[in-house]
Amino acid sequence: MPAKPKTTTTKQPTAKQQKIVETHQAHPDLNKSEIAALCDTDHSYVVRTMQKYGITQQDTEGYKRGRANVLAGLQHKILSTITDTDIKTASLLQRVTAAGILYDKERLETGKSTGNISLLIGQIEELQRGNVTQDDSQGVDS
Repeated sequence: MPAKPKTTTTKQPTAKQQKIVETHQAHPDLNKSEIAALCDTDHSYVVRTMQKYGITQQDTEGYKRGRANVLAGLQHKILSTITDTDIKTASLLQRVTAAGILYDKERLETGKSTGNISLLIGQIEELQRGNVTQDDSQGVDS
C-alpha cells in the first residue's frame, strides 16, 4: 500500500498571533520586547510568531522606506469611505474642523504657506517704513 502524500495545513493564526502581527504592522519601529509588552506575551512568543509568518527586520525596513506611500494609500481608503450622509450628519464643528485641516494640507501639498506669512510680511514692511503705531504692531484691535 503506497504511503499517503503529506499535506500541509494552513492553520489560522490565534488571536494573540494576529494581535502580534497587527501590532508589528501598525508600529514597525517597535522592537520585539515592546510588541510583547503591548500584546501581553513574552519576547520568545513574539519571535516565534514573527518567524512563523515570515516577518523579518528587512520587512520592517521596506515598510519604513515606503511608509509615505502606505500612509497615502490609507488616507485615500479612509477618505473614500466618507459618504455625503457622514458629512451631513457631522456636527458643524466637525465639518469646519475637517475643512480647515484639509485646506491646510492642500496648501502644504501645493507648496503654499499655511500660516499668515503675508500679513506678517506686510506688518514688517509697514514697520520699516514707519507707518505703524505701537498699538498696530502688537496686533491690538480697537
